[in-house]
Amino acid sequence: MTSSEQSAGGSWSLTFTLVGEPQLQAARDAWRAYAVATIETPAPLAATASQRLTAQIGLALFNDPTLDLMQIANQLARARTGSQGALLPEFTSEAMEARHGRS
Repeated sequence: MTSSEQSAGGSWSLTFTLVGEPQLQAARDAWRAYAVATIETPAPLAATASQRLTAQIGLALFNDPTLDLMQIANQLARARTGSQGALLPEFTSEAMEARHGRS
């Protein structure tokens, strides 16, 4: 069973009531498809752009566009535990150096 309602800000929320594992998997698949679709949708509003960027970050880092910013931050904090350096190496290309006037 699903229901949806529009908030005062104009955004929509979906509520899922799940009976078992097949319904849970179907809901996960639907949410993932929605999150991936937000990446490819033009983003005229700031809120939509933020959702789109968050989905892109989750997809790029964890192959999961459904993560929110707090979940991404928590996973990054766990990954960084015990690490002495940055998680991602700094890539410096000649083109980037030239754009920043450092060539």
